[in-house]
Amino acid sequence: VGRADPIRNAEHNSFRHIGEFEANYSLTDTVASVSQTSRQHVPLYFLALNVWSHLAGNSLEMLRTLSVLFGLLTVASGYRLASWLLSSHQAGFFVAFMMSTCTYFLFYTHETRMYTLLPLLTIGLYATYWHVVSSTQPIQGRYWLVLYLVSTALIYTHYVGIFALIAIGFYHLVAVKKDRRWLQVVAIMALASCNSKEKSEVK
Repeated sequence: VGRADPIRNAEHNSFRHIGEFEANYSLTDTVASVSQTSRQHVPLYFLALNVWSHLAGNSLEMLRTLSVLFGLLTVASGYRLASWLLSSHQAGFFVAFMMSTCTYFLFYTHETRMYTLLPLLTIGLYATYWHVVSSTQPIQGRYWLVLYLVSTALIYTHYVGIFALIAIGFYHLVAVKKDRRWLQVVAIMALASCNSKEKSEVK
């Protein structure tokens, strides 16, 4: 494995945050490691990797499998979202095909990094947001909770996730009817964005 697919420096950072291949860090240890030695990052992916290492083992193959699973879920979610939004299975297949043949995406499906979790959460954010703003029925509480949790999870996976929120914010400002539901979405997005500010201040 080492010769065919060597461990890269970025992966070493991921391994360090869970105790390399020997120690079993607690979740608190992982948060402390990210905060102290990798302050340009946020901890959610490394926490997920920590939990995965306890469940599946901390061999190189098993640690990299987490990114494969996130990648497969991303392709499947992309298919579902495109099929739903465009009412076309062909559109879903096209999106799934483009994602599954993207060199960048394929590279990170076998790296112990957060770059397959990030698009998965982005798709989840867009799907939940569109359901909230397009539904003609009252929105159940669980959808508001999911919208908040996915928005927050994006920011705590990688700071670039804030751009997905900015894109939604712009669309929400110019294209969505200004009513009570509009204000509720604004409040949730603002609350999720505050998490990013608090994390920056903690750094």
